[in-house]
Amino acid sequence: MSLDLRRKYGKPVAGITPAVALGALVGSVALLTAPQSARSQSPTDAARADAIAVAQTPKEAPVERPEQKKTAHDLSDVFKPSNAAPSSEALVGQQDRGQMLGFDFYRDPLGAMKPGVTFEDIYKAGVAIKPKVMAAQRKLLESRYNLEPKLDPAVTMSRGKPLAVGPTAKLSAGMKWEALAELSPAEIRERDIFPYQPVDEVASD
Repeated sequence: MSLDLRRKYGKPVAGITPAVALGALVGSVALLTAPQSARSQSPTDAARADAIAVAQTPKEAPVERPEQKKTAHDLSDVFKPSNAAPSSEALVGQQDRGQMLGFDFYRDPLGAMKPGVTFEDIYKAGVAIKPKVMAAQRKLLESRYNLEPKLDPAVTMSRGKPLAVGPTAKLSAGMKWEALAELSPAEIRERDIFPYQPVDEVASD
């Protein structure tokens, strides 16, 4: 095999010497003769990062930009909408001094019971009622479902997480799954014994 690459299609090829061509040839031969296991070896599970775990891990954002560095003045009540000065003296003589005292969906959160309710007010109310709501929902779920997980002894998810199996619903007194399977949809609807009824949400937490 000739290594004279100085001419190609009748024209000189600049910058390519026999030494360079020989080095490229030796490298290609070494790559082709490398063991298949070395070329196809994949990284170990220990070295492979879990993209989902990385994305779900909370991280502190670095405070580097000027707008992130708030001063005491920036955090004061001066900038609250309720303390904003009128944009014009003409508003003083207008109805309600030109203010919108009713609901304003730009300002008021969804579910606000009155205008001017802040997010903190809704958050505190939700935290206060959460134990009562959770107890009521759990009582409802326990009356309809078996909440103790039943895991498949052999089948797991792709990452080894146990796979829950059913059925989890509790049937009405005296009813068996085999007997329920014998009934027609019309009979189940008429007797109101469908095991998976809609679950009402008592309140939002």
